[in-house]
Amino acid sequence: MPRLARIRPHGVLNRPLGFVLKLRGGMRSLAEQGPMPPALLTSIRFRASRVYLLLSDGREISVPLERFPRLRDATPAQRANWQITAFGTAARWPDLDEDIGLAGVLGVPEDLVDEAAGFEVHRRRT
Repeated sequence: MPRLARIRPHGVLNRPLGFVLKLRGGMRSLAEQGPMPPALLTSIRFRASRVYLLLSDGREISVPLERFPRLRDATPAQRANWQITAFGTAARWPDLDEDIGLAGVLGVPEDLVDEAAGFEVHRRRT
């Protein structure tokens, strides 16, 4: 499976949330820890061929720009004009008509990102 994203400083995510993560210092996996503290998108930066998404809990997600051709081909001014949207769970570049959601970057269902952001998720009964 190709690496979807890297999370720092707590570990490396190479599978969707809910699976075991490789963690430093003997930390337990997310599946064992239970609910995560709220984490929202707070900042974005670019470096070489990657985009870095900083979360409110200190984690940083790094994603190859190859996944986002509009951002890859954008000027520095276009990349710098971004907005946090969806109550902190996504980013938008209006000049490029480009949107990036944390769920898509991490390869997990939106419900998991919403829960991690501290939102109450109502599931349909079947």
